[in-house]
Amino acid sequence: MIFDLLKFGFFYGILIALISLGFGLIYNIMKIVDFAHTDRITLSSYLFIILNEYFNIYFSITISILICILFTILIERFLYSPLLKKGTTPVMMTSFGLSIILQSILALIFSSALKVSSISEDAITGIGLYPRELILLPILVVSIFLLNNWLKNYKLGKAIRAIVSNRERAIFFNVPVKRLQSSIFAISGLFAGIAGISIAIGSGITPTTGFKYMIFSFSACLVGGLKSLWGIIIIGVLFGILLVFAEAFGSALLSEALVLCILVIVLLVKPEGLFGEKLRII
Repeated sequence: MIFDLLKFGFFYGILIALISLGFGLIYNIMKIVDFAHTDRITLSSYLFIILNEYFNIYFSITISILICILFTILIERFLYSPLLKKGTTPVMMTSFGLSIILQSILALIFSSALKVSSISEDAITGIGLYPRELILLPILVVSIFLLNNWLKNYKLGKAIRAIVSNRERAIFFNVPVKRLQSSIFAISGLFAGIAGISIAIGSGITPTTGFKYMIFSFSACLVGGLKSLWGIIIIGVLFGILLVFAEAFGSALLSEALVLCILVIVLLVKPEGLFGEKLRII
């Protein structure tokens, strides 16, 4: 039983880590917490469920992810970027308001009832895991190594590191901040789209599902350290294991309480996060 819980917790943590990675990327490039990030996950879930009723799974996945990416870029370009001139606080407050608006719109359209994908997913014989869980692991591993390579070895990646280090100085030296910012938001939209599809197939979705994942993934960012994407991933995976064990031996409320208790303790002892001592993006 313990082994099974570890196994399921690990792959649940992979999902949380993927969502947290989107949070971390946006924070590093814009120095804001985008509270609407997990609501774009909810949007992707609903899009996939609706499209899959009329089209095949591959088309539904592709279109859901593309719409999620486009929606993310549009929010950054026409909402967040203009507000950033007034400071980060108005942007974060706007993202929080946008989160509530998106939840309300989805509730009006789909009601608050759980909506489940029509896809019947069978566990793989012998290991007891679902295909979507096994797919998320290589996606996360490949994504983080590609990001690492891009940021360290390519011109645009180095430009992003310059923005992270000193945004004002990067603007002074004519670094294409807006274009690179949109690129980072597009990557976060990709992660949100993938996570949303996985949630839609696995457990179903409600308009407020994103809020639950916002608590877990944002806590993982703060505990791991917002400036360290590796730290965010490690803590995201550990949180997944903790949540599965806490729910198995207690309740869902206990698991959420434990995450928040860990968050408070870490913020009191090490406010920059467990892996946040170095000012770096990855």
